[in-house]
Amino acid sequence: VDVIDACEKVQAIDAGEEGCYCPRVQAYAALDEHDKAEEMFYLGRLCSDECATCLRHLGDSLAARGRVQPVPYPQPVPYPSGLTQRAMEVWRRALELPGGTVDLHYKLAEELQRGGQFELARTRYLAALRDVGRVDTGPSDAGQGEAARGERVRAQRGETLLRLAELLLEIGRAAEAGERLMQVGASHRDTARWCFLAARVARQQVAVGGGVGLQELGGLDVLVN
Repeated sequence: VDVIDACEKVQAIDAGEEGCYCPRVQAYAALDEHDKAEEMFYLGRLCSDECATCLRHLGDSLAARGRVQPVPYPQPVPYPSGLTQRAMEVWRRALELPGGTVDLHYKLAEELQRGGQFELARTRYLAALRDVGRVDTGPSDAGQGEAARGERVRAQRGETLLRLAELLLEIGRAAEAGERLMQVGASHRDTARWCFLAARVARQQVAVGGGVGLQELGGLDVLVN
């Protein structure tokens, strides 16, 4: 609400200032006031060219509306459709612009996964791996030193690999999930999340009588006994 009030004051002084609209797209979306979020987006577009941040927040708003929209049964068209499809189109457009962030791939992958399109979700995570370091890793990337940005890139790569491994385990592809976990950097391996995923890989592999180098995964095969 403070953000909304501050932006309204700026708008009263200069209605052509794009920066007074973009934060309100996010703020209204968080408040589930999606009509107002879209209004702020289109007012912002009158002031400047497309903004990846505004598109990101508009996509979040559309996706949130899509999740509560009644879905006819039986569903007449493949998921995603309607507002969710619009949200995904908006996120894809944001990725093409300066300021697009790798986690936009995550948003797309999550919607695909929610709709059971697991192979497309996997492809989206692979695209995220490709784009780590080539697009902004987050809103605060601009102006960072090389060392700090390098650390953000390594963290984003680790997060992407973990998300991919989670998806692969969900669809029963433990061997590939194990390979992805092996690619995770050391800083991410010393976490409960990595250990839990490694244990899941071990369990799935034991269930099918296979192996993915459990010793290399930290000897977590003991957890399946």
